[in-house]
Amino acid sequence: MSNEPSYELITVSIRGGDHPVLTLKGLKPSSIDKLSRKDKLRAYCYICKTIEGAKKWNVDYSDILTTKDRLEKELSKYA
Repeated sequence: MSNEPSYELITVSIRGGDHPVLTLKGLKPSSIDKLSRKDKLRAYCYICKTIEGAKKWNVDYSDILTTKDRLEKELSKYA
C-alpha cells in the first residue's frame, strides 16, 4: 500500500437499513478535465460498478449520476 493513502474507510448509514456499512471516501479529488483518457475510462468503470452495487443493495446513488453523465460525455469525444 502507498504511504499516502488515496482513500479513507468510513462508516455510513443506509436509509431503511438496520446497520451502518463501510465504504471508501476518496482523499485525492481531481478534476475530470485533468484526467487522461485512460483515467477517465477507469473512473467511469468504477462509477458503473458502484451503481451496480447500489442497485443490488437498494442504495441511493443519485449523487453520482452527474459525474457518470459527465464522464460519458467526455469519453464520447474519443469515439
